[in-house]
Amino acid sequence: RYPCSPDLRGPPLLEPLPPMTRWTPKQSADLYLVEKWGKPYVQVSEAGRVQVHPDATADEPGPGIDLFELVAQIRRRGVSTPLLLRFDGLLRARVRDLNGAFQNAREEFGYEAPFRGVFPIKVNQERPVVETLMSEGRRFGMGLEVGSKPELIAGIALEAGEHALMICNGYKDAEYVETAMLSSKLGITPIIVVEKFTELRTIIEAARALELRAQRRSGRASVFPFSGYACQMEDVQPVGWPQTREAGSR
Repeated sequence: RYPCSPDLRGPPLLEPLPPMTRWTPKQSADLYLVEKWGKPYVQVSEAGRVQVHPDATADEPGPGIDLFELVAQIRRRGVSTPLLLRFDGLLRARVRDLNGAFQNAREEFGYEAPFRGVFPIKVNQERPVVETLMSEGRRFGMGLEVGSKPELIAGIALEAGEHALMICNGYKDAEYVETAMLSSKLGITPIIVVEKFTELRTIIEAARALELRAQRRSGRASVFPFSGYACQMEDVQPVGWPQTREAGSR
């Protein structure tokens, strides 16, 4: 519709509309902040399509995959959407980036202890995902974090003989603790996280029942299993920590 004159009786006020400008792929990329969350792995091509570069580095983008064309090919095969696409290269790249960041921080601040990351298996239980992460993270000493008996069994199956780290969280009854301890016989380094004193008692009783003894490796005494302690501040402080349960308050 055209705007009318104020008295609604005169001829319409025909004002020229501003010329329309052509929307560019770069404007789409800027609108959705693709460079901020996707660089260097996700880009918008000149055709305006999303491309994934699984093996990209900061210097070279590497070969790209046109998601529009990929989905079109899959649909031509009779597979309907929605689809879940997984790129192993992205998983491997994130493992390298994470360990690289911590390595740089260690060098910057003179931190001599090693960094060994763990993947919480509850995040994604798909075997190909976990195996890809562990395959890339093996050279960094990467391990798994488990929080239940099924996750513990799965972690043992994946890490047996790897001398890998396994953080054991969650509810810990005698069976859980004994299984975690026995995993050390398979070359795994289990660390049972103690969150309350009753769990510590369970660990001590299980160690006695299994007759675990201190052993020597490379001239150093080591006791199986290792244990860690999760602490949360309970004192009232003026900075407002008791009012939040966020990670920054721990």
